[in-house]
Amino acid sequence: MKAKHHPLILMIAFWSIALGSSAHAQPTQSLIARGGLENRRDASYVAYLDTVRHVARFYQDFRRGQTIKGKCMAIDEWNGVVIFHMRDHCLLASKANGIFNNEGIKCSLEGENLLLFSIHWVHFYKKGFERITSFPNPSQDNFKWQVADTLAGERVLCLAELKRKDHLTASELHTWGMITPEGKWRIEPKFDAPFHFENGVAAVLYYGEKRRINEQGEFID
Repeated sequence: MKAKHHPLILMIAFWSIALGSSAHAQPTQSLIARGGLENRRDASYVAYLDTVRHVARFYQDFRRGQTIKGKCMAIDEWNGVVIFHMRDHCLLASKANGIFNNEGIKCSLEGENLLLFSIHWVHFYKKGFERITSFPNPSQDNFKWQVADTLAGERVLCLAELKRKDHLTASELHTWGMITPEGKWRIEPKFDAPFHFENGVAAVLYYGEKRRINEQGEFID
């Protein structure tokens, strides 16, 4: 009988293999460069963005350059990984693994941490590839979800915490809260659905009941 593997386990295994060899990389110089028409002579970078034509190239070694398909709007480097920000997705690459993700990935840098959106899952990583949280992507259930918000002038993210591995859809999560880009929960992850603040108040769903909370996470009705 063929063994069935939980989707979360498969996803973790994928990122462990793909990112693992870069996790301990300590680059002594920048992996990326930006500018006009590229001049590769004596260059030490592994990725280049032509900011005029929005053409990006990736070099796994000095001689073999690969032009990234489509318009690249920006490039970043994070923990030994190059991030190519395309119009509607991101590509990740490293010297060790080349380009190792499909076009379903979206991502954003949150301070020193990385927020990744795959088709089915959302992952929030600390520098060093330590997972802060992972959970099913709410877009599967057509959730209205505003990720970024502000609490007392501080940027926060509305994310969930996966406490049970058998929760395979966002509608089964009852652990939504607000977390800082540094990975500290500002609003405890205990709500049934995503929420956001307007004028210091957020409408939340708590054990199926509609309530309101203030910016300290306290119920006000």
